[in-house]
Amino acid sequence: MNSNALARVLLFHQSQPKYNMKSLKCLLLVGALCAGMTPLAHATLTGPFLVTLHDNGQNTELTYFRTHFDAGAEMCVVQSPGNETVTNAFGTFTFVNSTVRDLAGHYTVTVTFTMQPGFLVCGFLTKNGLGNDVNYYTVSPDEGSSGTFVLEVPHQGNLSHIDVFCCAGEGVPDGGTTVMLLGTALGALGMARRFLKR
Repeated sequence: MNSNALARVLLFHQSQPKYNMKSLKCLLLVGALCAGMTPLAHATLTGPFLVTLHDNGQNTELTYFRTHFDAGAEMCVVQSPGNETVTNAFGTFTFVNSTVRDLAGHYTVTVTFTMQPGFLVCGFLTKNGLGNDVNYYTVSPDEGSSGTFVLEVPHQGNLSHIDVFCCAGEGVPDGGTTVMLLGTALGALGMARRFLKR
């Protein structure tokens, strides 16, 4: 290899790392922003709130939810123990009841739902077969168009029933996914622009 060729190779390698490191830093920044925004893409479940009701009727359960959580709520599903999928005017709901207690000693029920346009899930209730104690849960109002949640049955008892409370409304596009897609698109445009300039 002659000295001119060696000089060209050395000069080429000295100028490349700065460019590569800058691209790598930009790529890592876009990746970090996307990863940081991903948790925002999931509906937010709050609870359980353990409540003792004066009786265990469905009307009492709905009235309490309307009074303390969402005045416009409707009872869209009442499901007894058993694994099933329910489809009605509000949406589609799949219930899977655990047969084994979790680490805290509770039985759980997994609810997966997809709502019809115009409706959102705004909360849940789980009740065991003893007494009038229930667990209430709420779902963030702008995110209840679809999701999967695991709900505890109160006091380590078997599930008596689960209520799903629905509200009128439309889910808004969640901020996490929107920002992630926008960031990825802008990053791709920036890299394409840089490579096309060469």
